[in-house]
Amino acid sequence: MSPRDFSGAFDLRVPIPLPIRRAGLGIGSAQLCFGLMQTTVVDHPLAAVRLTALRDRGSDNATFRAALKELTQMLVYEAMRAAPLKIVAVETPLETTNGHRLAVP
Repeated sequence: MSPRDFSGAFDLRVPIPLPIRRAGLGIGSAQLCFGLMQTTVVDHPLAAVRLTALRDRGSDNATFRAALKELTQMLVYEAMRAAPLKIVAVETPLETTNGHRLAVP
């Protein structure tokens, strides 16, 4: 399907960095680096709608920028889907509970 073919679903291929461990680091001092790239297909109706607004010659500046911002947020959510998390204690007004933070900010 060509990028201009609007008859089917949109195929948004986004390179997602894969975290890999660097060789030669001891246990407890492992670092994540981003070396390999993986392609992720974002096949979502809302992403397709935003992409159409970006491609539409009739979109004004405000519409284009809003669609770009929203599509970017969607792609970031997809890119961060496999991000490692750590469990942290959180004080709520009622009690202490578990929450999540990014393990590698």
